[in-house]
Amino acid sequence: MTTGRGADTEHHLSGVPKQARRYQGQPAGLVTRLIAGAVDLAMVLVLLAVGLLLLNAAVLAIRPLAFEPVLVPLPVMLLSGFVISVVYLTIAWASTGRTFGGAVMGTRVVDAGTRARLPARRALLRAATCTVFPIGLLWTLLTPQRRSLQDRLAGSAVVYHWLPPG
Repeated sequence: MTTGRGADTEHHLSGVPKQARRYQGQPAGLVTRLIAGAVDLAMVLVLLAVGLLLLNAAVLAIRPLAFEPVLVPLPVMLLSGFVISVVYLTIAWASTGRTFGGAVMGTRVVDAGTRARLPARRALLRAATCTVFPIGLLWTLLTPQRRSLQDRLAGSAVVYHWLPPG
């Protein structure tokens, strides 16, 4: 019978395939991060669509007899998408360290030095730079630590992490 942290970790990872367990805590690569980003983009688009539906539902409730669908101008939609993206990413990274896409791919955003939760200000910086300059993710191909330009600016890292935060 094994006791201690190693047994604890093994128990928590029991639902993770044995081949993947050795990657626990290792830097996530470009493909994993691109897939997580695509899932997060889909989440932002869903949130944007829900917002638009709620706006139209409110207009319908206020003026049911004279209802006409609200057509939001493209610049407003883009700004709304930017705001939703930054808020979604900031809250996720500052609280649990993972977005929905990160949960799907088994990754977590952490402080690069301590591997602790990323503080809110740095999560906001990372979220804004990821939203404005997503191509900075390609920097992961050039460094052995697999850190993007956004990670370097925010002092963060993306690691494979299946255990609950703690």
